[in-house]
Amino acid sequence: MTNRDQQRDEQRKRILEIALEEFNRHGFNGTSTRRITEIAGVSSGLLFHYFPSKVSLYEELVRIAFRYIDVDLEALTIDPLTFFHNQAEFVLSLLRENPRSAAMFTFMAYAEQHPGVSDIVDHFFVEHYLVKRSVPIIEAGQRDGS
Repeated sequence: MTNRDQQRDEQRKRILEIALEEFNRHGFNGTSTRRITEIAGVSSGLLFHYFPSKVSLYEELVRIAFRYIDVDLEALTIDPLTFFHNQAEFVLSLLRENPRSAAMFTFMAYAEQHPGVSDIVDHFFVEHYLVKRSVPIIEAGQRDGS
């Protein structure tokens, strides 16, 4: 990776970090791309080069979060207590290693409670709804008494 590529990657990450903070602080409608660019110290042209719209920026944050929190369907074959222990350990280690990940959990709670911002985001939550996907594991634990 060249220095220029590394600089672009860092700028993109910075924009995402600031957008996450702004969405958490002000919600989708209250977040301004102008404010994001001011805080990041980049032009609006650069922001829109990486993310064509505020909605696409929001969608990218959701994509990133789902990469980390999606339930591995292969894990459903292990016993329920081990599954939930592993999930809790994963979340705690994520928070321990990257305290900023707590902001992502807050953002995802907001995104889930505010459907209609993006069809893509709404689809992610339907497709990957963690509570619904956990029900078979909980039921298996109830059946085996664990």
